[in-house]
Amino acid sequence: MAAEGPGTAARTRLGAFATGPGIVAASWPATVAAGMGLALWLLTVLLGRVHVGTGRALAVSAAVVLAGIIGARAWYVMLQRGKTEGLAFRGLCIQGTVAGGALAAVPALLIAGIPVGTFFDAAAPGLFFAMAIGRQGCFLHGCCVGRPTASRWGIWASDGRIGARRAPTQQLESLACLVIGLAALLLVLQSRRPAAGTVFVGAVAAYTVCRQLLFPYRAEPRRSSLGRAASMTAAGLVLVADVIVAIVA
Repeated sequence: MAAEGPGTAARTRLGAFATGPGIVAASWPATVAAGMGLALWLLTVLLGRVHVGTGRALAVSAAVVLAGIIGARAWYVMLQRGKTEGLAFRGLCIQGTVAGGALAAVPALLIAGIPVGTFFDAAAPGLFFAMAIGRQGCFLHGCCVGRPTASRWGIWASDGRIGARRAPTQQLESLACLVIGLAALLLVLQSRRPAAGTVFVGAVAAYTVCRQLLFPYRAEPRRSSLGRAASMTAAGLVLVADVIVAIVA
């Protein structure tokens, strides 16, 4: 409510800490932390089934998480061409998280003496369960929102500035991550596991296809339709090749 009359005191706060309409404060970091905790617990359980020590796995995971955070921010800065504002944890991109974490994981795993493919496959279910939880944080925080729609399948959501009926992009991506995570978990738990690394590669490829399918319904403008088509085609080809390798091997 606006202050009335001269000399009337009014409370304000820094713009970076302001809460927009329909936004739940601290929801995003809370859901990300919950998802990360679940992912680490599930990773240690699955690696324990193949006799990989918890201590080594958690040490590698710490390096992967740190590299993932750095990669997420670097990816966002790259997309924005260096024009960023606000707090450093805003704009963390999941593509950068996966890319940064994967790059750091390989040398860390070699040093720790943990099979690379086995680790990645064991990490896949938890990674996608964490992303499914994290997308709910996006919904509560007002990021990655869908574009306004008059369709019945739209839901009320806020982008931090305006609340409106929008395409449920966060919910659909969360559902896709949940399904991919469950499929990866079932494959990892099989007595006859697919070739090492194929579960992780297939899961990431499937997620990339789903994400590209959802992009047209996101509120932010697309930079290039060609890039989206190329990414979806490449991911689809990788997914098909991965399935073939998993079956043949």
